[in-house]
Amino acid sequence: KGTNILSNMGGGTYTLSVRGITPIPPSAPGQTPAAPIVSSSTHPDSEKWYSNNSPEFNWKLPSDVTGVSLLLTEKPTSNPGSQSDGLLTSKKYENTEDGEWYFHIKFKNENGWGEITHRKVLIDTKPPEPFQVVVDNENDATNPTPIFLFETTDSLSGVEYYEVKLNEEKATTTPQDIKDNPYQPPPQ
Repeated sequence: KGTNILSNMGGGTYTLSVRGITPIPPSAPGQTPAAPIVSSSTHPDSEKWYSNNSPEFNWKLPSDVTGVSLLLTEKPTSNPGSQSDGLLTSKKYENTEDGEWYFHIKFKNENGWGEITHRKVLIDTKPPEPFQVVVDNENDATNPTPIFLFETTDSLSGVEYYEVKLNEEKATTTPQDIKDNPYQPPPQ
């Protein structure tokens, strides 16, 4: 509603320091590169669904790498091919369709292409099905602890939890994210 609830402001002390960067050592002589270690700031948990449909992946390049090949498919074990996409250290895909996707990447050095890393990414941008909340006052219109009944489905990713808001405020009881139906709030 725009109500100012700020009563005071505190200060803070921050210390920033430079961290040394440790280069990834090259492959052993005569060997192809090891499988890349891939991370994602947009989709950090490969077993969790995200509403962000622009996944970004990051990795570090060993010093002997001369090429990187990558691919995003719906197949868990695709080969990104033998054409280098350049000496990239990250890749962002825009407007990816909902579903279960796999990012495939491999490195090349003077001895050839190395092992492939396959990393799953789960995308679901559509909300769960609309649903009604039924309030059971137990035949008392002034009941301070009514019971709320609700349920919905999400055909792609399922429903992980329900977030409860009372009077436009997120519920402050534990748990804040409700996993089971029905829900009975603290006295109102």
